[in-house]
Amino acid sequence: NVRDIFIDVLDARQKILLLANGAHPDLSALRQTLEGNKNYQVAVAYLGDPGLDVSKFDFVVLHNLPSNAGDISGILNTLNSKRIPRLFIAGMQTNYGALARAQNLVSTQSNAQQSDDVQGKVSPQFAAFSISPELASELPKFNPVTSAFGNFAETPQAQVVLRKRIGKVDTEQPLLAIGETDGIKTGVFLGEGLWKWRLFDYLQHNNHQIFEELVGKTVQYLTLKED
Repeated sequence: NVRDIFIDVLDARQKILLLANGAHPDLSALRQTLEGNKNYQVAVAYLGDPGLDVSKFDFVVLHNLPSNAGDISGILNTLNSKRIPRLFIAGMQTNYGALARAQNLVSTQSNAQQSDDVQGKVSPQFAAFSISPELASELPKFNPVTSAFGNFAETPQAQVVLRKRIGKVDTEQPLLAIGETDGIKTGVFLGEGLWKWRLFDYLQHNNHQIFEELVGKTVQYLTLKED
C-alpha cells in the first residue's frame, strides 16, 4: 500500500534585532535569553553598521537609543511605517528628550548626568499578562540596575510592569512600562544593567527562570500579532 502525503512547512520564527548605541553586556544577556525560545531568531547590530535594514525584522530592541551621538529618526520612521513593535532600553547614553518624542508611554526629563541604583518591584495594578509569585517576591532582591536621575512618569496609555525601588523606598516612578504608541506595541525600560539580574538569578537559584520569565513574557506580549 502506498500513500502520498504532502507537508507544508512554515517558518513561524520571529526575527528580533538587538540594535545598540555601542557594545554592552546587556546585549549578551538578552540574546542568550531570547535564543532559548525556538520561535525567535536573534541578531545584534550597532548604530552605523553598513547595510542595516530594520524593516527585515519583526521586533527591535533599541539599547541606549536614541542617543546624543546617534540620530535614529530614520530608523524610527521605518519602524513606524512598517508598524514594527519595539522595546526601548534607556541608559546613561540615552537622549531623553528624543526618547520622550519617540514614544508616548513615559514622560522623561533627564540629562543623564547623574544616576540612581534602582531595583524593580512589580506594580500591583499590572494585569496585561500573568506574573508568577516567585518573580514578584524575588525581583526586588536582585542587584540594582543603573537608571538615569530625573523626572519620569507614565502616561494614561502605559501599563506599568515594574516601578523603581531606590534603596528601601518604593517610588511611583516607572521602571518598565508597556503599551501602544499609535497602535504599535511599545515597551520602555528605564535602566541598563540587565545582565546583573541574569547573573544574580543564577547565583541565587542556579537557573535563569525569573529573568527569563520577565524578558520572555515582555517580549511575547510586545511581539504578539493580533489576528
